[in-house]
Amino acid sequence: SSPAQPAAILRARRGSEKIMITLVESNSDSPPGRYDYNEEDVVGWASIDPEGRIADMPWNDQYSPIEQIVTLHKSLLMRCFADSGVQWYFSRLDVPRFPPAFGKMSLSVTQALGTSLVRSGIAVDGEPFGNIYFSGVKE
Repeated sequence: SSPAQPAAILRARRGSEKIMITLVESNSDSPPGRYDYNEEDVVGWASIDPEGRIADMPWNDQYSPIEQIVTLHKSLLMRCFADSGVQWYFSRLDVPRFPPAFGKMSLSVTQALGTSLVRSGIAVDGEPFGNIYFSGVKE
């Protein structure tokens, strides 16, 4: 079969280095490297306050930092926007690096455009660390 045609091409710079990112449409069921994990187990020790739109949890050494950040945010949004009827999808993560083991990670909703795009601040051990974004899509 012939190779897939790019759906979008982005040219950018990383410092002085030129980079190209290509998006390609795929008919496969899931992206390479994607796998299922028990989201409830990831956030089993989390504390979520939907009225204050905040959540925190201690380090869970059974899961990677990205699994913990993404799953805690999704859990927070499912509680904050419980009546919205949307399915939440990860959109973007802005962090300087993946954090090593931490004592406590906290997320707080900082901006919501309805459920179309929600940004939350990430704090690791009380220090600001970055932002995570999710989009809600009506099913």
